[in-house]
Amino acid sequence: MNDSASIPVLLRWPVYFLTGVAFLIILVSGYAQIANRPLLEYLVLEDGILENLTAILLFLGGGFVFYHFIKHKKDKDIWWKIFHVVFGLTLWFGFAEEISWGQRIIGFDTPVFFQKHNKQYEVGFHNLTYGGFSVNQWIFSFGLSIGIGVYYLFFKLLTQKVGWIGAWTKRLEIPVPKWNQTLILLASVFLILFIDHGKKWEIFECIFVLVFMITLYESKSVDELQPTI
Repeated sequence: MNDSASIPVLLRWPVYFLTGVAFLIILVSGYAQIANRPLLEYLVLEDGILENLTAILLFLGGGFVFYHFIKHKKDKDIWWKIFHVVFGLTLWFGFAEEISWGQRIIGFDTPVFFQKHNKQYEVGFHNLTYGGFSVNQWIFSFGLSIGIGVYYLFFKLLTQKVGWIGAWTKRLEIPVPKWNQTLILLASVFLILFIDHGKKWEIFECIFVLVFMITLYESKSVDELQPTI
């Protein structure tokens, strides 16, 4: 028989904490736009509080994926393993990009290639330009924005209505967003449309990563809630 006392309980405080931080950033950014321009400049500062928070979250997210991978890999197929390795490395790639691959921390010189093609003259791929093609504009802004929109607006519905998408989502254990997470992200989009600063997308990036960490945590933690027989 199932013993209800032996069923693990999903710890809710990480969800509440991350959600609270997301709403705090939305409120503070809105206030800064209206009444405190120096505060807005501080929020979008290079290597500032929001950029560092984004980097930390991406690092922790990658670690969480690999923890899940190590814990469950014996019972999973090769496609699950490939997906989780690529998923975890992608989050760590994002972390490395946020800190310019440690350049400003360690203090090494920018290689010649990045001096020629990086708009900020630092190590990093998302600010590369080549022959008029901007990686940041077309891949990390336009392409990623479309991907985020499809994921948070339609992916849950697609998993329910399209058989093969639902089957592969379950097989790979792809995180599926909830509507409350989508609403937080939509609130951040309206905020960004309201703010008039050239680096305002640093704010959206941080909020998005916060929301995605909620999605990741809730999705992966479901597997830990199976009752003990």
